[in-house]
Amino acid sequence: MFKSAQVRILFQVFILIVFSGFSMGESSRFIEGLSPYSFAVGQFEETAFVRLEDRAKQKRLQAREAELELQQKYEEKVKDKIRAAIFDYQLRMSPERIQQIQKSILAESKIYDFDPLFLTALIITESSFNSKARSNKGAIGLMQIIPRTGAALALEKNMHWKGHPTLYNPQENIALGTYYLNKLHTRFGDLNLALEAYNHGPTKLDKYLKRGYQPRKYSKKVFQIYEMIDFEPT
Repeated sequence: MFKSAQVRILFQVFILIVFSGFSMGESSRFIEGLSPYSFAVGQFEETAFVRLEDRAKQKRLQAREAELELQQKYEEKVKDKIRAAIFDYQLRMSPERIQQIQKSILAESKIYDFDPLFLTALIITESSFNSKARSNKGAIGLMQIIPRTGAALALEKNMHWKGHPTLYNPQENIALGTYYLNKLHTRFGDLNLALEAYNHGPTKLDKYLKRGYQPRKYSKKVFQIYEMIDFEPT
């Protein structure tokens, strides 16, 4: 006598065999050497595995979509804070120029793993978002890059160097300035030192450090602005 559980299993196997035959448009063909029961179980396991794979793919897709949605929300929030920071210093900047600067800051921050609001604070410290700024030492543009330094950096980045116009271009200036900051960060291994090197020059900072003196005024100012931007509600 079959037990009720065995009957249910055999019935399910029978239904699966019949269904498989109809779905393929022909009677079931069993693999030689396997009983109908073993064949059906194999088919069932394969079907179950495919379904699990499909569910796993769907979950990965949903997770990726959720991640992209969070990333988009984050970037929109950052753009709002950058826009607000720009308006604090440059009320007459065109919407097109604002979008260009926002896009450049976000793009470069991703490349070198900097917080975009930190780069925003550095730009404020250097030029207050005045892309035409020029210091008494000849530093140019948003991130105040000296032309000879800019030419060397452009060569390293394989960027087409057009002289001063390159540094007056917000996108190219931000690209060179962020690349330079990353180089200094790699060299000195500390973001505070990298900022001081950005301001004083790496050679002069090395001399300071050899004498046991570490300047802090510039880096402190950048971080103060960074905190103000980062925690300011939008």
